[in-house]
Amino acid sequence: MKKFLLITTLAMTSNMATASVECQAEYIKGLKVSDSGEVIYTNSSGISRLAGTPGTPIGSKYMLQTLLEAIENK
Repeated sequence: MKKFLLITTLAMTSNMATASVECQAEYIKGLKVSDSGEVIYTNSSGISRLAGTPGTPIGSKYMLQTLLEAIENK
């Protein structure tokens, strides 16, 4: 019985721990891949943001493709 309660509690806690982030659309002014492999973009306000790291190559590739498409489509 204790195992069942523990598993149920952990399952409920993990469901509550998930979060989503909504980002507003922004104009991409520049894009660079640093020597270390980080993907960094700059928005129209001049703020630079990290979009990918070498530790997450699949996510970085997706973000790089998305940012290049955004620049092409203005």
